[in-house]
Amino acid sequence: MKPLLLLALLPLSAFAELRVATLHPLLGELARTVGGDQVEVIDLVGPGADLHSFEPSPAHLRQLQEVALILASGKGLEPYLDSLRDNLTAGQKLVEIGASLPSLQFGGCDHPEHDHGHAGHDHGDEVEDPHWWHDISLMRRATRVVEKELAALAPEEAPGFAARSQAHQASLEELENWAALQLFAVPPGQRQLPTAHAAFAYFCAAYDFQAIPVRGLTQDHEPSAKELTTLIGQLQADGVAALFPEASSNDKMLQAISQETGIKIGGVLLADATGDVQGNPISYHQLIQHNVRQIVAALAGE
Repeated sequence: MKPLLLLALLPLSAFAELRVATLHPLLGELARTVGGDQVEVIDLVGPGADLHSFEPSPAHLRQLQEVALILASGKGLEPYLDSLRDNLTAGQKLVEIGASLPSLQFGGCDHPEHDHGHAGHDHGDEVEDPHWWHDISLMRRATRVVEKELAALAPEEAPGFAARSQAHQASLEELENWAALQLFAVPPGQRQLPTAHAAFAYFCAAYDFQAIPVRGLTQDHEPSAKELTTLIGQLQADGVAALFPEASSNDKMLQAISQETGIKIGGVLLADATGDVQGNPISYHQLIQHNVRQIVAALAGE
């Protein structure tokens, strides 16, 4: 992270307005929603980016010169944060949204600890699952965190931040109710969610599904031959109805499992939430609606 050292050499100009940089597209949307016209948001991570491999470039660091607040997803998603934080100048603050939210854990084998029924994994050291945004209730809590941080920087704008925050939380509650109603159509015996990588544990915990990731925390973590054999046997034993590929993911392994087991391929899910299936910008509501509809269509026979 040598480019981060450049940040310490850059003078911090007086803030002309409240500027916020974000390290996840959904956080950019959230900052704009709560901040309104009083906040200028700089998205460092654009649509279609790989969140697990992104690292700030010198051009990104130059964009941070006059930023008062940096919003990160946290929970280990951005491994470069310590270097970034160490090189911030006076008056700048970096906030990990996930630090104030409940966490699910991954075991040492890089599979979710709550992935029930899959034997053969020796869980060792655990790490946090960073994909918290798939739980709508946590996005509501994240909204309050952003409101608090913006109000601390611009107290005179706090009433506006609070009003927009409350309106957004109400909209998220409506979205949560809609998702629960749609997912009610999926029978209890069909609530298994095999996906390309371990990105949907928070979703599954919120809606009583069983998360079954083929890969681990990132797309690079491939299962061993033994793990894959165990996984295939478990999928067949559980009577899993569909396998779900993910946008921007190589689905050859899922295709191979489908051919081996006869389990159908369901609709493409949006896992890391950086864009739609084509990599275009997408709102949080659109993300949730897309995934819920794909899951219901495959598992409820619609």
